[in-house]
Amino acid sequence: MAGSIKVAGHELVSHDIANDKLITGSGFPAGHVIQVEQEIYDGGFTTTVLNNDDQATGFYVDIQPKKDTSKILIMIQGILAIASNSGTFRQLTIKRDSTTILFNTTGFGLRTRYSFLGGSDTLPFSFSVIDSPSSDAVLRYELFVNNANSSNMSIGERGDGGADSPTMVTAMEIAQ
Repeated sequence: MAGSIKVAGHELVSHDIANDKLITGSGFPAGHVIQVEQEIYDGGFTTTVLNNDDQATGFYVDIQPKKDTSKILIMIQGILAIASNSGTFRQLTIKRDSTTILFNTTGFGLRTRYSFLGGSDTLPFSFSVIDSPSSDAVLRYELFVNNANSSNMSIGERGDGGADSPTMVTAMEIAQ
């Protein structure tokens, strides 16, 4: 069935009969969530590479904004672990396709830094960032790691070999 919802003459939502989809109209209020995409990963990512380069973890979410004026809120949660080492650090980065978007003011560039003081250790992490991609094309937001000056590191797996924990990557399109 075709139709639309209007408030004060502004179309909020209409129905695309051919594709059986709801289409966001121009009257959608700023600050409202237009859509949410989430991926939950049960497996882990482990690396021993110490090259100081960002490595893709395979933890990502794809979203196609309905409007090129929307902002995208990206949230990532999981656990970060090391097998054993002393005085080490890991850096986590979010990239939109090949563009680094996570901003951090701690002097480590566009990264969030986690420090470990020694022994096997597992830390939960959770962070978010708002992106303004100015695009309505499909976008991929992915978690990258930098395994600087350390040994084994894992995401989604405990450093002591204990039970895995899910890694969640969520993208929310916010109307502007």
